[in-house]
Amino acid sequence: MHKIILLFSLLAFSYSQQAEITNIQAAQRTDGSQIVDITYDLLPDPVFEFFEVTVKVSLDGGISYFPMQNVIGDLGDIIEPGTGKTLTWNFGQQYEGTYSNHIKIKIEGSSFAIVDNNSNQELPFEMVSVPSGEYTFGENDEIRAIDYDYEMMKYPVTDMDYVLFMMDKLAESNANGAIQCDTCMENCIVNWINQGSSFEEATELCYGNPDSDYGCGDTCSDVEGSFTVNLTESALAGYYPGDSNYPAGDYTYIDFNNSKISWNGEIFEVQEGNVNHPVTGVTYFGAWAFALHYGMAVPDQYEWEKAARGNTGYDYPWGNDISIAHANYIDFNGANYGLSIYSTSSVGSFNGSAYECIINENTNGTIGDVFINELHYDNYGSDVGEGFEIIGPSGTDLSYYYLQLYNGNNGSMYNEINLSGIIGPSNTIWFQTETNSFQNGAPDGLALCIGTSGLVQFLSYEGTMTAFDGCANGTTSTDIGVSEPGEIGESLQLTGLGTTYNEFQWIGPIASTYNQINQGQIYSSDALDCDPFITENSSSQFGSYDMAGNTWEIVKSNDDSYLIKGGAYNSLANDLKSWNHQSYTATTTSIGIGFRCLRVIDQSRSNKSSRRINRKHHSLDSQKKIDKSFKNK
Repeated sequence: MHKIILLFSLLAFSYSQQAEITNIQAAQRTDGSQIVDITYDLLPDPVFEFFEVTVKVSLDGGISYFPMQNVIGDLGDIIEPGTGKTLTWNFGQQYEGTYSNHIKIKIEGSSFAIVDNNSNQELPFEMVSVPSGEYTFGENDEIRAIDYDYEMMKYPVTDMDYVLFMMDKLAESNANGAIQCDTCMENCIVNWINQGSSFEEATELCYGNPDSDYGCGDTCSDVEGSFTVNLTESALAGYYPGDSNYPAGDYTYIDFNNSKISWNGEIFEVQEGNVNHPVTGVTYFGAWAFALHYGMAVPDQYEWEKAARGNTGYDYPWGNDISIAHANYIDFNGANYGLSIYSTSSVGSFNGSAYECIINENTNGTIGDVFINELHYDNYGSDVGEGFEIIGPSGTDLSYYYLQLYNGNNGSMYNEINLSGIIGPSNTIWFQTETNSFQNGAPDGLALCIGTSGLVQFLSYEGTMTAFDGCANGTTSTDIGVSEPGEIGESLQLTGLGTTYNEFQWIGPIASTYNQINQGQIYSSDALDCDPFITENSSSQFGSYDMAGNTWEIVKSNDDSYLIKGGAYNSLANDLKSWNHQSYTATTTSIGIGFRCLRVIDQSRSNKSSRRINRKHHSLDSQKKIDKSFKNK
């Protein structure tokens, strides 16, 4: 009788990659039976509380997988996280005694939530609470009141948020055909992406009846046009995955005008540098579909303005004065401060952090380069003083950054380290890690990330590798070209002259220079050629950001026919208003149109549906399940 040797392949789907399956162990019983005992650890997801776990098996080295049968234990729906999860598999019963010494087992886990009447489930977005009560409305400072509590997204929907949503809908449409509005009659088509054609094209595709929350009366016209809604030029028609007018797989008609999202023939992608920027070029139809998917709603003008202004009576969320430190705009004298009226900034950029300088417009308004400058992962003998160093412009707040460590054998992330602190005059900060926190290579990798799934750089040592999860998902690493082990007190370092990563070269192991410029290194901020710049805290009374100055935002209007309202940037300072009023309605395609969603707490204005939200779409490779063998190092 042959003993079964098991190699493991793990594919865990998760947006933040913090929901993981680890510590997989398997062994055939020694009592002569054909029973295999499998254990694994299912780590908690920070957002969704349940998991669906499936197990597959391959007898041909991973070329083809089939569902594991005759298995009992912790698999199926509604599996709670925890350690020591168990599976018992009767191998011989499934394969009738056919043995192989190269069996591969793949455990897949996807987290999900039960959304109960739109109010009880934590959402995969940061939300701020807006209590019922009075607030200041309009340019005449009218006092109004909203008699229910609600939650508003802290930041606008980002490009990556919208790509993940569309990938989910792409999977649904491939399985079910064309997607239709839940509250509309037959042939009501939701149009998501700015196609840049004519207004009539959007309305003619959608027929239905009005609905106070999500219905077609807000987005379409009926046969006689009685429910026609006037859209601005920058919120026109478009097609989406699964549209019956264009078969699944053919999306060439989508024109991502005024958008940073593209279609590569297999998946939707975000242009480099815009992962954490507000999504633009989305129609009201697209905002409506996104909100409905997550059990939320598009805010109306009153809900939006209260979240922006509160009851302070200020002209803007933060006060009565406006400057480029508060918002992404060009001042009334026309001086260009590097943040263009035609571009966006990362969400939450105007949070009170100070930066010595910013890059000019052609880098999308991002701050100067921040990158990995020094690394120590292995000593001769026991490892001592492992860690890494970050370099960047003095004054840069690193609290938005984090480092993910990758296993070179299977491309999976095995650790995440949150960064903190403000870069000082030395331009460097060293982060000491726990002993043996870095794997010793051949190869292994590390990715510097910012915000939500925003990859800054992906490096590796002792060879190249491709990541299959985390913020570097699908990216092939850059080998630094030098390696350890080294003596205690040594490290690998960048040397050279400049301010960007590609201007330096790796050397070492040599004597470490923790929290200092490296040996033979000159970091010159003069090369950035930019002026001092300090942002000011521009959050609202309730803690929401970007409600003036990053994009216009879509709201539902009850006073007139316009849908595009809310915060905006413009060429005149006194036109940059954070509230909804007809005289401040966007009417040109040059202005980015974004949106955010809300959820009403007491159900007085909620979507009454109850459904499951699955997170397995939160891997951009959900259409291409790439299997790699798992090996403990």
